[in-house]
Amino acid sequence: SSSSGPAGVGDTEDIEDIDDIDDSGTSHATEAGAPPRPSSMEALKRAHAETEKPGSSTACIVQLDLETGALDSSNLGDSGFVVIRDGKVVIKADFQEHFFDCPYQLASLRYVPETDQATDAAVLTGQVDAGDVIVLGSDGLFDNVPMEDILLVAGAVEAQDGDSKAEAVASALGEMAFVNSQNPEYESPYALEARRQGYELSFVEKLQAAKFTEGGLKLGQITGGKMDDITVVVGVVVEA
Repeated sequence: SSSSGPAGVGDTEDIEDIDDIDDSGTSHATEAGAPPRPSSMEALKRAHAETEKPGSSTACIVQLDLETGALDSSNLGDSGFVVIRDGKVVIKADFQEHFFDCPYQLASLRYVPETDQATDAAVLTGQVDAGDVIVLGSDGLFDNVPMEDILLVAGAVEAQDGDSKAEAVASALGEMAFVNSQNPEYESPYALEARRQGYELSFVEKLQAAKFTEGGLKLGQITGGKMDDITVVVGVVVEA
């Protein structure tokens, strides 16, 4: 697996720890005598219960059983993941929002008693095959890169310059999200969703952003990427 984050878009680091679960989503021991590892939901509950710092965050946990290929995930908020096979999305986490641009988040009960709960997360299970590409990302990825571009990058980018395919895809998607987030004219997924939900510029802002076209004066509308945290984690499934 490989990740790319906002500390330096395009930087990567290896992710070594992958928890094992059985295909029912319950925890089990991966080696004789080893303690059982938690399911994604159990891990999320434990992490939330032990959170003591102020602040809040979305959460996305994905686990694979290395023997059976079973996938178990818990996703809370507008981070998420997709599993890509032969250029198509075969598994996709649902985003969760209270309303537009207000995702579910977890916070310490000590500071925010009304926080969302780990049990609010959407649990999703499935099966992965060798060759599948798993892309996890924060909203900085999905708000700035449409799914068709994620599919294109995952299928077209190969290992290069000593990096694995996972590292190369993570770097390419992180860089694409960063560039798109800075473009005020870009028709980003975030801008399209805002318009779909009825959000508009003020009349003055529409006039300020207006352009003359062949059909006459076209008033401005919400466009542009969303500058936000950008985290991308990519894994490529291989035969054991």
